[in-house]
Amino acid sequence: SAVGFAQTENGKILVGGDASFASSKHSESDLKITTLNFNPNAGYFFMDNLAGGLRLQMGSVTTKFGDFKNKSNAVAVAPFVRYYFVPLSETIKLFGDASYSFGSQKEEAEGEEEKTKYSGFTIAAGPAFFLTENTALELNVFYNSTKIKDVDGRNNIFGVGLGFQIHL
Repeated sequence: SAVGFAQTENGKILVGGDASFASSKHSESDLKITTLNFNPNAGYFFMDNLAGGLRLQMGSVTTKFGDFKNKSNAVAVAPFVRYYFVPLSETIKLFGDASYSFGSQKEEAEGEEEKTKYSGFTIAAGPAFFLTENTALELNVFYNSTKIKDVDGRNNIFGVGLGFQIHL
């Protein structure tokens, strides 16, 4: 029946978010970086299977190197576009998601506090498991590339995320 994916049709609203965790440890040193993100979103289906909207990205990064510890918190606004494609079954559909973020980061290290602006993009993809006609649990793999203002180079990270979306 067509009931399975009626929730990604033109005119529907998407509300939800995802959380992600990434951790890396340098193979030859004591450097460890842990990232935790929470990203609520709201969007609108402009056509069947294609939604666009706005995401709020909130994140925390902890860097440890020996006795040195650095913690930063970041908040960004990210317009996004999402496309649902390849129905795998009545209740599972693959999606791709891309966003571009603008934000600021507050960093604390050894009693000092510093604020910096940044921008970046994220590309994610994975399956959406529709638990009911209007709710979906999502798994995704993502790539994020961030550029901090006045700092050379980019910070690139791969990770996994878990999300939940409500389709109205």
